[in-house]
Amino acid sequence: MKMPKFFQILLIGLGSLAAIIAILVAIIFQATSGLTAAADKLFSELKEGNTKAAMQLFSQQVDDQTLERELKTFARANSLDDFKNTSWSNRSISTNTGTLEGSINLENGTTIPVTISFQKSGSDWLIFSIKEKRSGVISSASEGVPSEKELLAITAETTDLFASSIKENNFQKLYNAISKTWQNEASPDQLEQAFKPFLKLSKNKQSLTYLNNLTRSTPAFTEEAIINDQNVLIIKGRYTIDPPYTFTYSYVMEGFSWKLIGLKVSI
Repeated sequence: MKMPKFFQILLIGLGSLAAIIAILVAIIFQATSGLTAAADKLFSELKEGNTKAAMQLFSQQVDDQTLERELKTFARANSLDDFKNTSWSNRSISTNTGTLEGSINLENGTTIPVTISFQKSGSDWLIFSIKEKRSGVISSASEGVPSEKELLAITAETTDLFASSIKENNFQKLYNAISKTWQNEASPDQLEQAFKPFLKLSKNKQSLTYLNNLTRSTPAFTEEAIINDQNVLIIKGRYTIDPPYTFTYSYVMEGFSWKLIGLKVSI
C-alpha cells in the first residue's frame, strides 16, 4: 500500500527536525566538554586524595588559604573516595562563564546534587564555586539560600570581623576575609577609608562596650534572605541593642563558601 504524500512529507519533516535537534545537542555537548572534563577531573583527584592537584582546577578568584581545607571537608562529607561518575542535566555557557547542574554518583548508588560554576582562563575552564543543592520544595526566590542556622553563622562572622576591625583600628583582617572579587575592586586603604567614620567607636570605653555587646547578640532578620540575579546572597537584619545596629551584608559563592562582597551598616 502506497503511503499518502502528506504522510511522506510529514515523516520527512519530522526526520529533519530530529536531525536538527541531534546536531544542536551535539554542539552543546561539544561546547561544554571543557566544563565536564574539569568537573570529572576534580572528583577523580579527590577520590584519590590528591587535594593539591584538585586545587589547581580552581580559579585564582577562589581563596587558596581556605580551599585546601574546604576540599578535604567536602570530599570527606560526601564520601568521594567512593566516587563513580557524574551526570549533568543542565549545561550552560557564555563567553567567559559556564555552569553545570547535575549530580555526583557514588559506587553505592548515592547521588549528590550539585551546581558548579566556571570561569574561562585562556583556553581552560576553571572552577569558581561548587554548591550542593538542597532537597525538598524550594521556591525560586530562595533556591540555594543557606538555612537560618547557616545565615546566623555567616552573619555573626561578618559582624565579629567588622567589630574587631573597629576595636583594633585596623581593617586588614576584614580585608583578608572578603571575596577576591571585592579585593580586585578595592585596596585595604580604600576599604578603611570607606568605613573610617566607624573608627570613632574605638575611642572610648562606652563605645567598646557597645561593640562587645554587639558581638554577643543575635540579630533579627528584617527581610527574607535572597540570592539575586547576579548570584549575590543578600542578608538584611538588625541587632536590637542601643543604639540598634542595622545591616545589609552581601556575599558571593567562591569555592565552597560565601565570601563578603558588600557591607552596609547603620548605627
